[in-house]
Amino acid sequence: MRPRVFLSHSKKDKIFIEKLANDLRSCGIDVWYDEWEIPPGESIRKKIFEDGLTSCDVFFVYLTPNSIPSHWVQKELDSAFIHEIDQKNDFLILFVDEDVSRDGLSIDLKALNIPKFNADNYSVPLGKLVSKTWKTFFKKLVNNQEKDSRIRILELEKLNSELQKKLVQIQQSTIVDVNFLTEKLKAKEFEFNEIKKTLLEIFKENRYTLADGCNINGFMHNVYKLFKIENDNDLWGDKKSDLKKKYQIWDYTGELILLGLVEVKTSTEMDQFYFLTKEGIELMREI
Repeated sequence: MRPRVFLSHSKKDKIFIEKLANDLRSCGIDVWYDEWEIPPGESIRKKIFEDGLTSCDVFFVYLTPNSIPSHWVQKELDSAFIHEIDQKNDFLILFVDEDVSRDGLSIDLKALNIPKFNADNYSVPLGKLVSKTWKTFFKKLVNNQEKDSRIRILELEKLNSELQKKLVQIQQSTIVDVNFLTEKLKAKEFEFNEIKKTLLEIFKENRYTLADGCNINGFMHNVYKLFKIENDNDLWGDKKSDLKKKYQIWDYTGELILLGLVEVKTSTEMDQFYFLTKEGIELMREI
């Protein structure tokens, strides 16, 4: 059993709301998001006011220049106020996208403390929303149980602590799309010396070098090994030179930089050094 949040918003704010919906799910919270809950042909009124509102523990309203004048958002907000009064609980959670949006609110809403929540100010409001949701959910459960069910309360408090830790991990780390990145790296191939290698193989071969930071020579040393080039001068000529003519350093590193897996830093001697980014380290841990 998990808490559920109703997301009231304007469709024009879909990008932000969809990210929020996914992050709440990562914290163990179910969401009622109209894009996911209302199939084609279903009654919007019934799904929202009979199924959505009554099944949720918290009603989240995102107040923006798009949603404040919205007829549907106003209807949802009115129903939420009535539900909160009937249930005598903290059902409503309101946020604005910018401070200036408060100017468009009604007098009763202006009297409320409505924090700012947007892409630039995200982690702290998200944490407050998660904490408030679980607190409301726990309170609702406790009110439906006998007062001496202390063991169950302790279990829920432990779950809350674990979820708070998970939230900190989300805030402190970047979750990478492993499947997307590996497919992108596999799609880029290099062929030399009758050997084919993908950028993923080159990336994995250089993982320890990139972790410490390396210059062009350090990176290419591992590339030479992949293509079975043993020395500078063999019987058929300088294969290292031939490889350099066919592929420049940016042919390998360019895609890695664009995908956010590698970053370039310049030393005081103006040499370029390549390092794994946080995303690059996370990908290496997964593959």
